[in-house]
Amino acid sequence: MERFPIRALLAGVLAGLLFTVAVISLIGPVASDSQSQMAAALQDGRQWAVIAFFGAGLAAFLGLWFLSVLRAWLRAAVPDGGEDLGTLALVAATLAVGLALVGISLFYGATYELAGRGGSAALLGLVDAANGVMMMTKFSGAVVVAAISLAASRSGRFPAWFPILGWFSVFALIASSIGLFAEGSFTQFGGPLDFYGSLPSGVWGFLLMAFLYRERLSPTSVAT
Repeated sequence: MERFPIRALLAGVLAGLLFTVAVISLIGPVASDSQSQMAAALQDGRQWAVIAFFGAGLAAFLGLWFLSVLRAWLRAAVPDGGEDLGTLALVAATLAVGLALVGISLFYGATYELAGRGGSAALLGLVDAANGVMMMTKFSGAVVVAAISLAASRSGRFPAWFPILGWFSVFALIASSIGLFAEGSFTQFGGPLDFYGSLPSGVWGFLLMAFLYRERLSPTSVAT
């Protein structure tokens, strides 16, 4: 019986922490802020934000490595469609990472260039574009959670409530993405719905790491 590779597990935990820090560093301006408010908020957090952008790139590398190993583990742990579900999760995660890096890069431009120069007429459009791209990552993230939750329910290696939390997280992610078209301080990007809608999937992700560490068993060898 082979264990789930501890290096890949640590990579997944570190990726989650780095990405969380990167996203939190962007929760300065909200969609309803004026140009001057956005410029001030971005400028205030500029020093730490540009460091967080580098962390987001590292998180992308580590996260995709973890998910590629998880795909192999699911193939062995869930004979009934585990490989397909793992592949779906990996593809969706790759799309989510790509979108997130685009969104973070747009924020980087707003933070490092426009806000650094005191703001400009392009700042509102750049931040709005970044907000929209970041919101779109929630759909790909929901696919990742759904695929792994379905695999977890078939494997019998996780508590019965864990897939249920996964499906709740999927609903919360999709529901909180209404900031793409809904207006108001509660539903906008950076608002309460955006934050609390992403929270269940974050908890679900770290519980996944905890269960993998506890089990760390696979019927066959998993390459690192």
